[in-house]
Amino acid sequence: RKRVLFVAPTNTYLAYGNEHLWEGERGIAHQKMMSFPIVLDKAETILQQIPSLGRSLYDRHSDDSGVIYASRLRPLTNVQPNYINWLAGGPR
Repeated sequence: RKRVLFVAPTNTYLAYGNEHLWEGERGIAHQKMMSFPIVLDKAETILQQIPSLGRSLYDRHSDDSGVIYASRLRPLTNVQPNYINWLAGGPR
């Protein structure tokens, strides 16, 4: 009988959760590198409609300061089983 350790990437999910990298100048820069147009999933539409869900550690506030807190206690709209990632055009 052997023991197995399973390590889930929890910190990665929290860091990327609710990211808005498709917005503003970053979104424009990403679009220039992509071979297909950015198509937002329902998850991003929800983030646009409900800004209180927060941002990811990769985003910036309106004053251009970086986001420094991410919580496991908030809904993560773009970390769902059927989510289609805007950057990859497919599942995460």
